[in-house]
Amino acid sequence: SGVNGGPRAERQRDFDTVRTINNILESHPVDVAQLRRIAAVRGLVNNQVRSRVWPYLLGVNPEGPRTDELLLHVNDAHKDSHVVKADISRSLLHFLPEGRDGEREAAQEQLRRLITGVVAAHPDVNYYQGLHDVAGVLLLVLGERAA
Repeated sequence: SGVNGGPRAERQRDFDTVRTINNILESHPVDVAQLRRIAAVRGLVNNQVRSRVWPYLLGVNPEGPRTDELLLHVNDAHKDSHVVKADISRSLLHFLPEGRDGEREAAQEQLRRLITGVVAAHPDVNYYQGLHDVAGVLLLVLGERAA
């Protein structure tokens, strides 16, 4: 038994956290302040929960149609295309090690499409070094369409 009550107590706490989050997400309007408190105090338990909560915490409409607009621009060149290409070639190394049947390469291509779509569709948005790290985490947790 550990300091926090051991594995059984931890599983129960995670179960309670998920139940509380589900209740909040089912309410209308969603209480974003309460989601922030839970995220800060308890954590968001796993990627399935994170994928449902992060859009609210980021102020993004999870049902929004924005992806279709970005898909029109995934192959457009932009002023930072060469930097994006170089950064993406070094991305996701810690999350997806080599030898997983091309999984990392597929995720890197999704990341390239995501970043290129955003930067090309919004000329007022500039790519900056390190954006691929943030976008990579969003991609892995939320999936390509939601990221």
